[in-house]
Amino acid sequence: MSKVAQLIRFKIKEKGISTHALEKLAGLKPSSIHNILQGKSKNPTLHTLQAISLALECPLDELVDQKPLVKASSQPWHAALFTQATELANTIFTEKKLTPTKKQAMNYIEEIYNYALLSKTMKADKTFAEWLITKQWF
Repeated sequence: MSKVAQLIRFKIKEKGISTHALEKLAGLKPSSIHNILQGKSKNPTLHTLQAISLALECPLDELVDQKPLVKASSQPWHAALFTQATELANTIFTEKKLTPTKKQAMNYIEEIYNYALLSKTMKADKTFAEWLITKQWF
């Protein structure tokens, strides 16, 4: 699955809407988003991506950028939040019987931690963490 499709799938889940609802919000033809998510549309047009980004309230560059989803933050260290991110990642690894390398595990934990820093709640987001970890494995 492409990074664009992965992010669209995550944003759909985050917003709690269906692909059909997103297609309507974006003013796209039926099945256009479904085709992107299923890999049938491997190179969506700029118009399609712009419509999706507007409907998802997500910057276009976030949909097409190949950089990590969450940029490193210059905010102060939050040990409790890092511990929470670590425990959440470990729970997901255990539940899904995954055995990442140390480097993979640390990368996941860092992404979960940085995402939490940017959130309004300052808590590790289980939905994001599950999406982040499972997108590489399934």
